[in-house]
Amino acid sequence: MPLLAISVVVADTRTEAARLADGFRRFRVQVGDAQAVNVGSLEQADAFVRQSGGGAHRIEERETHIVHGTRDDALRELGELQRRYGVAEFIVDTPITEAAPRIASLRLLAGGRDDTHTATDANVARAHHSLAVAEK
Repeated sequence: MPLLAISVVVADTRTEAARLADGFRRFRVQVGDAQAVNVGSLEQADAFVRQSGGGAHRIEERETHIVHGTRDDALRELGELQRRYGVAEFIVDTPITEAAPRIASLRLLAGGRDDTHTATDANVARAHHSLAVAEK
């Protein structure tokens, strides 16, 4: 059964999730015959081309679909994708860059409470570090 990598943003309300998911862009970059990579901005695409030695390259903006909404909304959409495509496992990317909302989104998706708004900066840093370690 296939794996599917997908971007997911979960918040307490649909409105908040839509706000957090808005404005993300993805670009596919290929330099020469090397394997293509996906990045989140034109600046990152240009930097990748420079770091790869320049030369012939192609940058294409990709359609971005982010599953977003409340936990129930996200689980419903993931369930539909699982049924439609026979997905065995999802690899979840949360494209939110700010630590507190990113952690809140992951906690909500996992079924936990969103209590990051009461967390201290040190707690957010520790939680962010532990998530980064878990993602490796």
